[in-house]
Amino acid sequence: LTLHDLAGNEASLTWEFFVDTVKPFAPGSETAPDPTQSATPTFSWAHASDNGLAGEMSGVAGYTVQIWTTGSGAACVLGPYTVDDTYDEDPETPEIDWTLPDALPDDGDYEIRVWTVDKAGNSSADYASDTFRRDTAKPLLDMEEPADTTWTDFVPPTIKVRFRDQGAGATGFGSVDAFTVDGTTYTATGLATGALGPGFIEADLTDAGLGDGPHSVLITVSDVAGNSETKTWVFNIDTTDPEPPTDIEVVGGTL
Repeated sequence: LTLHDLAGNEASLTWEFFVDTVKPFAPGSETAPDPTQSATPTFSWAHASDNGLAGEMSGVAGYTVQIWTTGSGAACVLGPYTVDDTYDEDPETPEIDWTLPDALPDDGDYEIRVWTVDKAGNSSADYASDTFRRDTAKPLLDMEEPADTTWTDFVPPTIKVRFRDQGAGATGFGSVDAFTVDGTTYTATGLATGALGPGFIEADLTDAGLGDGPHSVLITVSDVAGNSETKTWVFNIDTTDPEPPTDIEVVGGTL
């Protein structure tokens, strides 16, 4: 472009611009932590590449990220967020690591979707995605046997407690982290991993040698997401027969 003023002075300006109408490729992979307890989990995805002929590609500028619910009535609940292609919270890994800046609204199932955006503003036709579940609810432990504060006239062969995991984000049985009677650890048999219950967790006391008197039980159980619950209770054993009554008197009659 050359311009002249009335005095005949001129000025010129030259520049180049590129036309890029080709949509870039979507990120090659997306990884979400599943399950997670976090309201703001960290995700990772592989750097994407632009699409088109050499010399005609503007290059990847960044990514558009959205968080969706899943299933019937799926909808976007967070985003869109813009993430630069140079952004990375963990430079030691080849992927982009990005933490959700806003809290997930509730426990339940979600999907992260990531589109690539090139420097010309074209967005990829497809997106990379991964599903994940947020679970912050502790499992429930109840219906213990022998029950709290009760008495039994024999040494119980087993001690057990019922497990249930409930809620929109329930991830099911994960592990028995502790099972003790009077401070002694016993091996407990749990449910299948991921089982929601109800089902009983049971410890074998055949060789425990428990004597008469009170006995304290402690059990700690975690679900797959890592939420744990501890239950304690005390039951009593009395295997000694009572003494028969003595000094029986008949009042108002004869024997």
